[in-house]
Amino acid sequence: NVPNAPQYGLITIEKRDIETVNVPQGDASLSGATYQVFDSDGDLAATLKASGTSVTSDPIPLGTYTVKELIAPEGYLLNEESFSITIAYDADKFDANDVYLHISDQVIKGQIEINKTAETRLAGQDTRLAHPPLAGAVFEIRLKSTGKLIDTLITDKDGCALSYDLPYGTYTITETIAPEGYLPCDPFDVSITEDSEIYSYDIQDDVIRNQVTITKVDSETFEPIASGETAFKIMEANGDWVTMDGQSVFTSDTTGILTLPEKLKY
Repeated sequence: NVPNAPQYGLITIEKRDIETVNVPQGDASLSGATYQVFDSDGDLAATLKASGTSVTSDPIPLGTYTVKELIAPEGYLLNEESFSITIAYDADKFDANDVYLHISDQVIKGQIEINKTAETRLAGQDTRLAHPPLAGAVFEIRLKSTGKLIDTLITDKDGCALSYDLPYGTYTITETIAPEGYLPCDPFDVSITEDSEIYSYDIQDDVIRNQVTITKVDSETFEPIASGETAFKIMEANGDWVTMDGQSVFTSDTTGILTLPEKLKY
């Protein structure tokens, strides 16, 4: 008589993204999850660590098992659901009865918020605020690892802009268009690592400034008039006098040339 060999089963678990199935989002990975398999008595039957997106158990006896995710792959939230599977006898199989299970995880997501203000008001700007909000600043959000454009933000009248939900990863934020009269800020990186977090940044743009030199010239020859010192006052668009170093009257040298002591704001 030939004794009947007991059947065993193999459990194969594949990790998936709950939204994109087989494509990880941002800098997240579908590889490296760890699972625990419990028998019908609640005892630990196996611990499975995936080196890729899937993992297969060693042969285990027939029966009903519960599978739980112990460690989620990088960039994903732990799936806390328990999955029941049964390895049943199959008369058509000689030795092993395979069971396949797909477990889907939700990628970590967060938002980026920009609060844009001015380093100082423009010359002639009608505002009492020392750092007025800046509308119309345009920011590009690109995934740093690929350079792919993910979102574009434009600040509103309050200087605020909020991205949509961005998946786990590091992003480079670049101000591509600064409001008139201002310099764009330097690019900076933001890492989304916590779920449902809003990463808020207060950013000030510097006013464009230029050095101004005034030369008093003859109206016909346009040659400098060296007729002694000449006093000048400079008015902003709103009627205020420009003040530098505590003075609003600026005097040329004996050659008729005046270089302002500070750069003049846009």
